[in-house]
Amino acid sequence: MNAKRGKTLLSDMRHVSELMRKEHARMDDEQLADFKPHDLARRVLARLDPGDRTPLDVRLCAHAMLVHMAAALCANVHRTAEEMTTAQGVRFNMGLQPRYPVEVDGETFYRKCDLMTVGQLRVNAERLRREGQAKTAHAAALDAETDDKLARGYFDDEGVPLVASKHE
Repeated sequence: MNAKRGKTLLSDMRHVSELMRKEHARMDDEQLADFKPHDLARRVLARLDPGDRTPLDVRLCAHAMLVHMAAALCANVHRTAEEMTTAQGVRFNMGLQPRYPVEVDGETFYRKCDLMTVGQLRVNAERLRREGQAKTAHAAALDAETDDKLARGYFDDEGVPLVASKHE
């Protein structure tokens, strides 16, 4: 890929991300208690291709990617520090998300934290614990792999893989 096309793609992705944030804000302004990443993705796709001129297979691929982006956005949009303190009290100012996933009839929605049941909150807390344990296990495996490579003399004195110097 040439540098000019790479810059265009990056600019296009920034544009898509900005559209995603704007549509998310619109949905949030609509005071929806729940919304699906699928719905957010559909809104963004409608803005990107209002006349449905893109071939169906390309639209389907774009929609799948937009759903992924929407899920990440729904999970990671944080309140301001003032909103968190007001809504959660001083004890819980660790940056809780405004919405968490809940499953209803096999479909995932992102529900406002303030409207979740105790059970839904506990399910999310347990999910976060499992994710944390998986990350910790992954980190331990990476440390073990690094230690093994060190023991086998895989790196030079500066910590650079010896195989890297063969490719430069």
